[in-house]
Amino acid sequence: MDLSLPPYLKLERLTRIAPLGLRFRDVATRAMIGDGLGVEVYPEAAPRQRVTAQTNHSGVFVVHHLPGLSGFEQDERDDPWDPAPLEQRVVVEVTDAYSRYLPIRFVAMVPHRGLWTLADLGLRSPPWDWGDAIPLFPAPGRGVPPGFGVIRAQIRRAGSGAPSAWALAEVIERGRRRGRPVAGLGMADQEGRLTIMAPYPAPGNLSLDSPPGGGPQLLTDQRWPFSLKVWDTFDPTSADRADLDRLLSLLDRVSDGLTDGGSPGNPVDGADLLFDREVILPERSAGDFRPRELYLTPAGSPP
Repeated sequence: MDLSLPPYLKLERLTRIAPLGLRFRDVATRAMIGDGLGVEVYPEAAPRQRVTAQTNHSGVFVVHHLPGLSGFEQDERDDPWDPAPLEQRVVVEVTDAYSRYLPIRFVAMVPHRGLWTLADLGLRSPPWDWGDAIPLFPAPGRGVPPGFGVIRAQIRRAGSGAPSAWALAEVIERGRRRGRPVAGLGMADQEGRLTIMAPYPAPGNLSLDSPPGGGPQLLTDQRWPFSLKVWDTFDPTSADRADLDRLLSLLDRVSDGLTDGGSPGNPVDGADLLFDREVILPERSAGDFRPRELYLTPAGSPP
């Protein structure tokens, strides 16, 4: 008995190659985020030719139907990346329908093999290694995750008093002798309202009972000192979303000067993270009714 298969005739081969793939990660919790995000992509020179990215079962936003790339998307060669296809610049805009994260934009090159990452954006410095995902920054209304503290501030530009729209801020735990210090990264919204969320460090000098006088502390009395740095583009125009390409490059230079708005202004270079209580800077003593605002001056300028 002849059990060999009969010859077959290939009628058609359907190929669909994605010129761009993106994943997004919560900058605080590092959780991957896919629900509620709207991702639009368009050629840098043609903002009206927008396409909407779609999520696949892995939570990757896949971009198809970009102008000028239909031939690449349907390339039937065994290796469409050899030789390397001609690249073009596209703008990616991300918006959260649930208002958990600030709106962002960045430029990517397409077609791009694999996922577009922070390394492709030019950010390679520790501790901000987000792997194969783009960071999303918490908006002021974002709920604080369990196990995290939050630092908030209204930041303005010294002199003009204009909000420091999309200013980038970093907090890093002070005094850590072993292991990697706890860190948090945040961003101000268009109105200059800064939100930074960071996980609580390990408590020290802890007591389970209410201590008399000095000595060990209750968990609710724990304070963790953090350094605070802020960077701003000082762009006089107020864009409707944060430009990650410009902002993340600021981390490579000296941070800008931050003061508490007094006369003269007192420098602010740190904050204490409190357990189960949000911190609003600058901290004011009872009876001090001055506006709770911080003022930013360009690096190297007098306060």
